[in-house]
Amino acid sequence: MMNTFGKYEEDMDMNNTWIIVEFDSQSEIIDSWRVEGDKEQVKKFLIEIMNDYRTMDYSNYDFGSETVDEISEDSDGKLFAHVTFENYHMNFFAIPDKKLIDLNAERRKF
Repeated sequence: MMNTFGKYEEDMDMNNTWIIVEFDSQSEIIDSWRVEGDKEQVKKFLIEIMNDYRTMDYSNYDFGSETVDEISEDSDGKLFAHVTFENYHMNFFAIPDKKLIDLNAERRKF
């Protein structure tokens, strides 16, 4: 399976792999995909996604993350972005794949 940046998953560098999760409150759908890139590439990709949604429903657009600087990051390196429309909102989370592996290892400890 090819990811967003044009590499096949078996060729992906797991140290530079991210899981992106999208939540749409209007359809209540959660979507996710795996991409490879550094933090800045992933931030730019998130902005591209939000620009696409903004363009599709511009007349109902209220506010959201419009620049890379408006994407927030927590202390674990997870990225957060959002776009809000008149009647719904969309949230995006980008999580380094390595962090997911680390979280799963922590959960298995008793």
